[in-house]
Amino acid sequence: MPVGARATSSGEDVVAYYHTHGRSTIPSVQAGMVSMAVAKPTPVPVVDATDVTVESLRFLSDGNRLRILQILSRQESCVCDLIGHLDLPQPLVSYHLRRLREAGLVRSRRKAQWIYYSIEPIAWARFTRPIRAVCDVATFPPEAAYGASDACDSRIPTAALGASDPESMVWPEE
Repeated sequence: MPVGARATSSGEDVVAYYHTHGRSTIPSVQAGMVSMAVAKPTPVPVVDATDVTVESLRFLSDGNRLRILQILSRQESCVCDLIGHLDLPQPLVSYHLRRLREAGLVRSRRKAQWIYYSIEPIAWARFTRPIRAVCDVATFPPEAAYGASDACDSRIPTAALGASDPESMVWPEE
């Protein structure tokens, strides 16, 4: 962004900057960026509520990631539950869970060799706030709460179901 110009929700200050500094072209706004129609474009981020909503929806647009969130919105689940519901390979489910954890939308808790995942309600509310301005998002049932499920405790852990290798794990002293 040129010195003296400010990014605003409307981009008016950027347009005003170019008009007052003798530029004959007005910046164009495409895909959340402002650029000059001159030899070398200068991208300028324009961040407003629409841009935030678009980025949130883009993150949620992966079908597998959205299906995982749909399951976690109903109940806390381990990887083996997600694999069973989605019929996806374990590495793909783990990849999407990692992306969701990195975004802060999903939290995990370890119980022996199992890792249970649930939606982080505060982060989810903050993340979906711009989307909720457009769409109605339902509340979560008690079964989806952190610590609400121990469904995998009776299963024999296998790597195919997302369990860690017990031989390589360091177990805490009880």
